[in-house]
Amino acid sequence: LVPYTGNPDFVGRGEILRKLKAQLSPAHRSHASATSPSKACLYGLGGIGKTQIAIAYVFWAKQTYPGISVFWVHASNPERFCQSYALIAEECQIPGFQEPGSDVLALVKTWLERTKGKWLMVIDSADDMEMFFGRGSQSGSSSTAAPGSGTRDEQHALYIPECRNGVVLVATRNMQVGSRLTAGKHLFEVKKMDGNETEQLIRAGLDGLYFTAVDSETLSSRLEHLPLAIVQACSYIRENAISITAYLQLLDDGSQTQIEMLTKEFETFGRDSSAPRSVAETWMLSFQQVKRQNPLGGQLLALMSSLDRQAIPLEFLSSSWQDSITSELQKALGILKAFSFVSEDKPGKFSIHRLLQLITQKCLQSEGRFEQVVDAALGTVFSVYYSKVQGPERWAQEGPEDWAVQGSLIPHVMAVLKHVGSHSEDMALTRAALLLHAGRFVGRQSRWKCAGELLLEARQLCELHLGEMHPTTLLVLAALVEAHKSQGRSKEAEEVGKRLPALLTLETPGGEEDPCLLPFVAPLASTYASQGKLKEAEELLLRFLDYDNPDTEADELNSIDTLTEVLPHKGQLKKAEEWGTKGLK
Repeated sequence: LVPYTGNPDFVGRGEILRKLKAQLSPAHRSHASATSPSKACLYGLGGIGKTQIAIAYVFWAKQTYPGISVFWVHASNPERFCQSYALIAEECQIPGFQEPGSDVLALVKTWLERTKGKWLMVIDSADDMEMFFGRGSQSGSSSTAAPGSGTRDEQHALYIPECRNGVVLVATRNMQVGSRLTAGKHLFEVKKMDGNETEQLIRAGLDGLYFTAVDSETLSSRLEHLPLAIVQACSYIRENAISITAYLQLLDDGSQTQIEMLTKEFETFGRDSSAPRSVAETWMLSFQQVKRQNPLGGQLLALMSSLDRQAIPLEFLSSSWQDSITSELQKALGILKAFSFVSEDKPGKFSIHRLLQLITQKCLQSEGRFEQVVDAALGTVFSVYYSKVQGPERWAQEGPEDWAVQGSLIPHVMAVLKHVGSHSEDMALTRAALLLHAGRFVGRQSRWKCAGELLLEARQLCELHLGEMHPTTLLVLAALVEAHKSQGRSKEAEEVGKRLPALLTLETPGGEEDPCLLPFVAPLASTYASQGKLKEAEELLLRFLDYDNPDTEADELNSIDTLTEVLPHKGQLKKAEEWGTKGLK
């Protein structure tokens, strides 16, 4: 389960690969007396080539040991970590992974530790100390998050398997994270390329183009021997059919003020102060060139800067444009890929480097357009999400396939919700809708603390823009009650729950019942029933069944089923039979 193909242009790094092959060989872990390490770590600056080395290693391992299983875990945030484990569970058909509320992290860990087959797991972008060791881990204190919650309070390190049949390779920018994950042993620093390696990389990148050894050495030096910067420079040179000398002149002509501003942005986001500016210079030059050559490419890059950086669906990039310009969209994506700004790891799934996202965000902020882009991203994510995921009126019919679709989109929902756009009412309500969906999804994963935080913000927005009595507000409250109760916050749950009966008295200004309430009645009736509020549930359903609407029959039956299941436990068998008869009718 490696989301990449082998890199035909991979060069150098022979020494570190030899160490990995010698010290982290699955063959050395095949007997009880094995003393070889079960974990190792690649650490170094962003863009230094850690992931490429890991890819080269796993393809060597797969070729050398054909029977080995290889798993790739994206660890840039809790959502991506959980999504990777969910993919392992699905592909390996681990028992229990489809059950609602199952702890997929624990299931995968236990299964890998018990399986007899050999395996190799790569944990990529493992940079966040709090994510792996809990809040306060920098000072040595421990986390108190519930197991499987999937938040940064959660100690994700606890879910990394360890057994005689498996080995784990960690790739991180944070040496402290790598050290703790490997108990301070078997750490491999990925340093800048040497002169021979960068010359090989430039020759591979500029295959067929003439340049001298001095040109190669100068370019490598100006880019501080960073492979990602060199690859991008070669992409720019090829695309624009210019020489290395002309490219170096462009570096000299760039706006130093802008470059320094972008470098400060790295420091703001936790980037090491010694990080080379040349990566920002290269990206800035390429970004300006992309905008000049293809304005649509610049718009796509702006949109992607507000999403999760990995597995961005093509639908997000195409939803804002008409089908008539599909060819233009492909051209724009082609230019972004040509400059190595984005990669298409799988058909229709795009990734963008995290630092490039920060640079793009800073550019948009300096232009005064970042709020506009965030609004567009919110609208795009909302539109695609609702086109693929059922709304509240169809929640009762959700199944594993629906949850899988939601799981692929939630990382982008969470990413865009981290940004602040305009404060217009339309955008506030769009944000509230996404907060509600995200809260329900993470709640299904038993990540109730995170769910509660999302739903609290949704409640504030709904109450401000819709009012306390609006059905959407009450639906958020119903979800919030469940989140509070699941965290053991009974008092808060009871306080919020007092508001729910207000739905029974909602009316339009003309005095008639509002038909727009119908999609919300069934989910709320089910909530009442599960809370033991059978009287309120019955009143809602009686009112609901007064409407002759074939579009709501499925919701009616689901709520009736809920009552017929709950009533017998309350000793009300006769009422259960009555409702069962209504269901048959």
